[in-house]
Amino acid sequence: MHEWVTLDYDFPSPMKRSLIDRKLLIPENLALVNMDVIRGRIFTTIDRTSKPGIPATLNTVIKRNGKSFLKPFPNLRLNRAGDCKSIQSASSIKIDPNTNYLWVLDEGQVNNIRFCRRKLVIFCIRTKKEVFWHIFPDSVLSESSMLFDMTLDRDGDLTRYAYVVDSIASKLIVVDMVTNTSWLFLHPSMEGEANAGNITVNGETIFSRGGINGISTTEIYIIISFLSLQQLLHPNSISVSKGIATDEREDLVRVY
Repeated sequence: MHEWVTLDYDFPSPMKRSLIDRKLLIPENLALVNMDVIRGRIFTTIDRTSKPGIPATLNTVIKRNGKSFLKPFPNLRLNRAGDCKSIQSASSIKIDPNTNYLWVLDEGQVNNIRFCRRKLVIFCIRTKKEVFWHIFPDSVLSESSMLFDMTLDRDGDLTRYAYVVDSIASKLIVVDMVTNTSWLFLHPSMEGEANAGNITVNGETIFSRGGINGISTTEIYIIISFLSLQQLLHPNSISVSKGIATDEREDLVRVY
């Protein structure tokens, strides 16, 4: 079990004090966003797309002297802001237990500055080495896109596909690690409904169409969930045939 009053990194005390003094570590800006677990080992992300003072966006959780700490994964250098060979802001992670690989979506942005193109990176957990790297092309993502969630799918014995949710643009993105390509799967039923997410607070209305909230898979289908502010108790979902999505063809989408 892990618990914190304030999230803390496993840094030596002099290093931690130096980072805090230089505003490179702002403890109150640390918040866990996404996590996955393999054999009791926890991996987690901290969103730093719009906040400063977050030295590492991708971390493991460790125990030291009875206290829980974040430890940058694979190391602090590969979490360096402004270095496009590093992870800028990990938005979603998934572990493939069959290969011991960690799949990471990177938004490419730190503290509202887009340093790098968005990418999907795969690390071998055992060796801490990168084994795959995919840069999303402009044909797949727009400037307003947001990589929100991801799930993995196998082709025979190989974990081959990542299904990625673009929550803002209401798109399903398919990444093929064999060909190192990606493409969009679009359908009208995936678009938000006008005014579906509107909410009024103190007489001020926030206008929203709602959006994609999550993604999962069954043996045959990709399940895409939608959630708006007015539909917290009644979220919708659609299912897309895996074969259709990976063949880049449009077909029937069942709506629930």
